[in-house]
Amino acid sequence: MTELTVGGLERTFTIQPPSRESVPLVLVLHGADGTGSMMREWTSFDRQAQAWGWAVAYPDGYERGWGRTAAG
Repeated sequence: MTELTVGGLERTFTIQPPSRESVPLVLVLHGADGTGSMMREWTSFDRQAQAWGWAVAYPDGYERGWGRTAAG
């Protein structure tokens, strides 16, 4: 798991790095109350990325959702 701070909020994500340098990036977003790790486990994007040479990122929404901010 990797951490990144954006706008004062700590964000986390898991990434499947590409097998070569310049490749497409696929973002796999989870549903409400989910996590990126859950999507990584439940989907075949890692296998597809290996087969097709993509990079895949599985971000975690703030407080397990999208569109929420620290202010509410």
